[in-house]
Amino acid sequence: MTEPGKNLKSGLSITQIGAILAIIVAMIAIIKFVTGRESLPELLPDENPITPNTTLLKNRYNQYGFDLIWAGGESNEQDNTKLTQTRITSIVVENQSSVKVYYDWYNGVLSGTLSGHTLSGTWGQDNGQGNFELTFAPDFSSAKGWWDSKNSPGQHDFYIQSP
Repeated sequence: MTEPGKNLKSGLSITQIGAILAIIVAMIAIIKFVTGRESLPELLPDENPITPNTTLLKNRYNQYGFDLIWAGGESNEQDNTKLTQTRITSIVVENQSSVKVYYDWYNGVLSGTLSGHTLSGTWGQDNGQGNFELTFAPDFSSAKGWWDSKNSPGQHDFYIQSP
């Protein structure tokens, strides 16, 4: 049997637990004052922080969807005046600014970093791989840039837009 006023598991008294909680509350108040942060969630690190621009990109995609369009390449017989268009199936924000864009063409994926309004990185699909860079409009409604690969010399036009 435990003494009156003692916690069964910790062996601490109610008074001791109250004192510890008061110290924690005081520490949070000091940290808030020193850092200028207003709420506890702002003080704690986020395991998967998302930047405002990755949030805008995800929201725009979720609201309207996107198509991926490119010029040249094998699908266009290396003709940069011809375009191929496919549906983007999902956009995944992995951590902070790391983004993966999945699309329907040969199990394709763009893997890159969103810095400001520019997404750059590598693309890969069942029939090839290479590099890309896309710069989004301020509202993330569309993007324009380039892609390349060893099978298609030079940089080719690359677009993302709402259907």
